[in-house]
Amino acid sequence: QFGQENAGSAAAAAASLGELALGCVVVAPGAQGALLGARNAQPSERAGMVVVGLLADTHGLLDPTVLATMRAAGVSHILHAGDLVDGNGAKRLQLAEMLSQLQAVAPITAVRGNTDDKWARGHSLPETASHSAAGVRFFMHHGDRIKDDDAALAHLVPADGWRSKGDVIVSGHSHTPRLERHRAV
Repeated sequence: QFGQENAGSAAAAAASLGELALGCVVVAPGAQGALLGARNAQPSERAGMVVVGLLADTHGLLDPTVLATMRAAGVSHILHAGDLVDGNGAKRLQLAEMLSQLQAVAPITAVRGNTDDKWARGHSLPETASHSAAGVRFFMHHGDRIKDDDAALAHLVPADGWRSKGDVIVSGHSHTPRLERHRAV
């Protein structure tokens, strides 16, 4: 179970990176992939576990320490909750380069954000996406079109419904790290 002790450290870690929301979720196989939370565990302590990297609102900026941190954590898949790019600034990565740098670390699943629509017109990023790892199901949207938790739960509901454990909704847009248990999700 992802407990409050982990929520605080995950929020603090994300806040320390400024506007870039970064997290790593360690999931254990079985029991619908009980969430263990953001951890600083060494690879030897994570035997049989899967590490999923969470990003949102990079806005064309990708600090090399983010990539190094994900590599060191053994991230096996990256989820990006939109706003990959932004046209404000000369040193910002374009969409193809952002995706390429992230894919050099691990496969990536990304959704569109409002700045992607503005600065990478014609992109093929979906509105929503899902990914499963070690029995945990991740459902992702950016957050600019689905405004509140109830709307997200209704819009993203899987065909077999929400489970009492092992379902996670990932979103961005607010630039505010948040971890909350909402009903069964």
